[in-house]
Amino acid sequence: MDDLFRKLMDLTGGKEDLFTACFAATLQENANLAKDVARILLCSAGKADIIIQTTEIKIDTQQILEGHTNSCIDMIMTINGQVLIGIENKLFSPEGPSQLQKYLTLQIDYLAFITGDLRFNVSEKVLQDVHYLKGSNGRDHFLWQDFYEVLKKNSSPKDGNLDRLLLNLFERFGFSPPHPRFQDLNNPDREIAEKNQMEVAKLWDQTMIAFNRKGWKKIERASKVEVYISDGPIEKVKRIWLDPIWIPGSLRMRVSLSAGADLEPACSKLEKALKYIYPDISLKRSWKIGKNQGPGNLDIIIPMKELFNEMAKEEEMSNGLMEFTIKVHDLIREQFQ
Repeated sequence: MDDLFRKLMDLTGGKEDLFTACFAATLQENANLAKDVARILLCSAGKADIIIQTTEIKIDTQQILEGHTNSCIDMIMTINGQVLIGIENKLFSPEGPSQLQKYLTLQIDYLAFITGDLRFNVSEKVLQDVHYLKGSNGRDHFLWQDFYEVLKKNSSPKDGNLDRLLLNLFERFGFSPPHPRFQDLNNPDREIAEKNQMEVAKLWDQTMIAFNRKGWKKIERASKVEVYISDGPIEKVKRIWLDPIWIPGSLRMRVSLSAGADLEPACSKLEKALKYIYPDISLKRSWKIGKNQGPGNLDIIIPMKELFNEMAKEEEMSNGLMEFTIKVHDLIREQFQ
């Protein structure tokens, strides 16, 4: 029962409107969670004192405000019937042109933007607006990970409660700390980020040796934590990029494919095989479907919380990372050789 939200997201192809509905319904059901989320949003504006023990918070979704028929904001959080916070939610897709700037003209007190995309650029005009809420950690917007700890704290142990379903969904998307050894690989504080990245860097040696034994001739570190693998035995694969930082909380294997007549059937078979072993894995394709199909990228993404699954020692984590990447490699070889 705790995976109901997950199953709904999978059935709808991970639609953002459904994610927003799950988030909003949970806040409406769990008043303490709603207050904690509001505190996080208002903290950067120095307005956290608005949230008091007796605060009433109302949640509405897909709101068209009076006089703005062309602007439908994802969620409105109304505090004590007076303070309105507009919240625009994204998983990984980009914002529309000037979308945030347009929302700042609505009759709301504050605007917050929550996304799973670490690298989304907020315009300077939006950042300078006193009604725009920025992350208190120095980021220009909020990440879903910012709310994981308060969600976990306020989640009921009872199966089937919406907060438990949402916590499960957060972990499905990697919106949780990857491991106690490295909490945030992209922390705005470079010293903290580098310290965490060094913990991941220690884990790659077994993986690099294993890929060499599989016949890949060029294996190199692109940064402290990324590994590029090329010049190998799989005909349609030009390069494999192992990347734990591009998508916060998740490991991404980007497989660069050579031009081929029909990549899609092989990818569909690969996805089915991978999901049978790793239910929370996801695949994202980036190429055009058609007779003249050119080369493209296939991103294979798994939350690191699932990948390391209660592993504590460096050696077992290194071995777990190697076993996962090689298993995926072998399945890729079966489909693209």
